Amino acid sequence: MTVTVRYDVNGKESGFQGRVRSDGANLTKTFPIKDGYTKKDAENWVIRQKAALSNGDFRDTKHSKTNTLRQVFDGYLEHTSAGIMPNTLKSKIAIFNKVVRDMENLKGSNCAAIKITAHDWVNLFSYYRQNLGPTTVCQYWTVVKTALYKCEKLPYVDGHRIVFKNADHLETIHEMLKDMGLLKKGPHRTRRLTEDDETKFSNYVPKRPVMYQELQDAMKFAIKTCMRTGEIVALNREKDIDVKNLSITIRESKTDRHQAIQGRTIPIDYETVQIILRQPRHKHGGLFHWKKQPGISNYFADKCKRAGIIDLCIHDLRREGISRLLEAGMAIQETMKISGHQTYESFKVYMNLDIDKLRDRLLALGKNADHLDEATAF
Repeated sequence: MTVTVRYDVNGKESGFQGRVRSDGANLTKTFPIKDGYTKKDAENWVIRQKAALSNGDFRDTKHSKTNTLRQVFDGYLEHTSAGIMPNTLKSKIAIFNKVVRDMENLKGSNCAAIKITAHDWVNLFSYYRQNLGPTTVCQYWTVVKTALYKCEKLPYVDGHRIVFKNADHLETIHEMLKDMGLLKKGPHRTRRLTEDDETKFSNYVPKRPVMYQELQDAMKFAIKTCMRTGEIVALNREKDIDVKNLSITIRESKTDRHQAIQGRTIPIDYETVQIILRQPRHKHGGLFHWKKQPGISNYFADKCKRAGIIDLCIHDLRREGISRLLEAGMAIQETMKISGHQTYESFKVYMNLDIDKLRDRLLALGKNADHLDEATAF
């Protein structure tokens, strides 16, 4: 059991995180300093949880044979959501709701989770594979498998809802899905913004030109900063954007759970400053009027459809921005610092460089200019 100090983006102490690990249990809880918590509060919480685990206070298996799949997922979320990022938590909840609803259609609303067989899971994910993309299907199974595995293995439960013993081993189900080709991931997206896309965006005449202009500014901002859509809508114009020092502070990121220091600060250029300054003030304090990621994503998708642009999502603009930085000659480590990637494996998915731009850059360096005539003579 441990208590660690959490830091904000400025390197100041922001809170204390208590963690208890014992016999497969992994409990975490953060105590923010701004709410009046001290390190002693975190230590006392750790002591209480450790004692409860040792005494077996959380054990209760009397309803393990009647728990429904929804009860299992609800219990899992209740006891593991403390350390999950808000956007990730929302995604998990949406997946659980869909899986529960579809499984209830297959087995009945009052069916005990323990009675769901491997063939039932195969049938459900076969249906998903016909209607969803391969990457989405893999994501669904990863989330479901993790929840079921923890419900089966973890010995700590507050009450009885999370106690669950699957009739089939999860690894057996996983192998069945894999053998049937249901867990094959599709190729990584390589879509970038093309000149034809930009022309269609420019030629499109919307019913609400002011909001459409704001969308175009948001697109340029996303490309310039390489920020995730969720990070853009979470920006506070007064607190996070420093125009004088040409920087933006991103206070919360999906990769923060892997770091001791949360957030990151990125540089911006003067063109990005102009985009910022021409935005109107909004009551919620954001840079753009969209408060949530789905709002701007859905609006972007609708305008792409109306403008005749095919297979372009707003997250592709992040790939566009990263690729442009690399094509301009920025080092990989510098680009990763801006984009917020922690590993090269996750970063390289966004590398889709244009060979013509690379050739132009090579010629601009002048290394081969003196020998160009000699080379073309052959």
